[in-house]
Amino acid sequence: MISFMYKAAMPGNPTFYANGLQDYSVKGLESLKALGMNTVFVNLAWSRPHIDAVVLEAVAVSKTFPLTSDIREVENARARISERIRNVKSMGMNAMALFGIPQYMDYSKLPDEYKVLMGASVSLISPEQVTCVLSPETRVYYRELLEDMLSHMPDLDGMLVYSYDELAEVCDENSDCPRCKGIPAENRIAEFLDWLLATVNEIKPGFQIWWEPWELSWAQTYGILEKCSKEIAVSCHSTIHEVYFVNHPDLWLRSVAGLCRKQGREMIVELFLSGCGEDLYHCPSFPCPRLVYEQLESVSVLQGISGIKEYYGICQKFSGLNEEALRYSLNSPSPDYPSFIKGAADEYAIGGASAQALLSSWELASHTLETLPWELSWVMRTGNYHPYDMSYYGKTGFYELMRTPWDSPSWLSNRRSYYMVTRDDSIVNDTYSLDVLKRLEICFGYMDTVCAALSGATVKDSYKEQIERQIYSVKALQLVMKCRYYHLLDTLTEKHGGRFGKYEREAARADDRKNARDMLALAENPPNGVPVTFDLGILRNFVSREG
Repeated sequence: MISFMYKAAMPGNPTFYANGLQDYSVKGLESLKALGMNTVFVNLAWSRPHIDAVVLEAVAVSKTFPLTSDIREVENARARISERIRNVKSMGMNAMALFGIPQYMDYSKLPDEYKVLMGASVSLISPEQVTCVLSPETRVYYRELLEDMLSHMPDLDGMLVYSYDELAEVCDENSDCPRCKGIPAENRIAEFLDWLLATVNEIKPGFQIWWEPWELSWAQTYGILEKCSKEIAVSCHSTIHEVYFVNHPDLWLRSVAGLCRKQGREMIVELFLSGCGEDLYHCPSFPCPRLVYEQLESVSVLQGISGIKEYYGICQKFSGLNEEALRYSLNSPSPDYPSFIKGAADEYAIGGASAQALLSSWELASHTLETLPWELSWVMRTGNYHPYDMSYYGKTGFYELMRTPWDSPSWLSNRRSYYMVTRDDSIVNDTYSLDVLKRLEICFGYMDTVCAALSGATVKDSYKEQIERQIYSVKALQLVMKCRYYHLLDTLTEKHGGRFGKYEREAARADDRKNARDMLALAENPPNGVPVTFDLGILRNFVSREG
């Protein structure tokens, strides 16, 4: 058995938030428990205010600074999350929240007396201002928010704190904040985390604090963990750059795990373990069970890891092959992936030939994700810009769109060692561009093979819907990556006078227009129950313009 103390997930995910797929009902939570989960996050990550509560201000009101919260929205969020907590606890599971602290805010919209909370006037990741952790008033403010939250949610077991992202940020030491200028972030964040832990445990003894070092550099993460209380658990992506289905723990994660092991600190690793990761976005049931198993196995061999967290969420309605791999890995006394996947194929299929076709297609789907050029840019993720948006189509070069838009410490340091394109694309040459094109071509062939094998397999009626979702997901990934492919071709053929190797610009543009029509046709006819995440308005506008 692949064993961890904490096995955490959240029902639903940000991609499908608008479709009522956050199933916190007892029945929905039973399905998570059956997978092996014992900890549930009661709000969605990356959800911003229009999806779910992600800051304390969304669920609590400060007595001294009440205008940072909207009382009506707070009351609604409290009721919603309190019900979720009750259901989670009734299942014997741990209830955790996820909050960005301290929230960056637009202080120009607040009374002048609120500016005692403000630090840097310019945020690194938003158009707003930073709330300063060294301001004495900030301590008053957050103590009041914590007291108010726990008075309304007394059964909450703990919270995961983002000090960057989730609408949160701390002052940069080179900013214009009069308190923080020249003081390293690791000193300020470590001290603030210790204050948070002490404060919340005065209110509710035993309340857990997990901390997410996202957007911070390797050295800053180390510095904070060396300074802050060992009672604070750290929750980390599987690598310093991002979580992907294909990622195994990198040197950074192994190094942090080694430090936590020496400290006796609990550490939780975030992975993609469901049908739709943030890298795939449009694909609700992409079949890559081997990658689910291998992520879990690669983390389980690291000493000092006390838990795992499904990073993007599990839409129970779309549970299928990947979730079966998750359940098997966490519940089988002696996990053996080849035996599991053969058994799954035999269970799905009618006849040995169909079982073999499923086995081959699922393995090739996993291999496809391993071949795609994710290292090019964070923007290669399928949801990071919409294909065929006329605001940039034919106007903006491929690498201009590939640039990553933030100036946080990690993006300016360690993540640049993984992603080819961050701010500066000068290191991207034609040789690498050809590699990207050829790798994409290989993957398009793989995906054609996967779809043909899945379509040709004879499966039991109870699995037909799952296979339809798998085919849809593979086609969706292929269409988005073809959009990337043609966009890169267009940029290169323009650069090279209309031709790039064997490619003719107008022929490539014609193929791209066909791809847009195929994408629209897929989006207009999804399998039953699958919400469409492509922007149909953008696609229809594009297709109508090109005739």
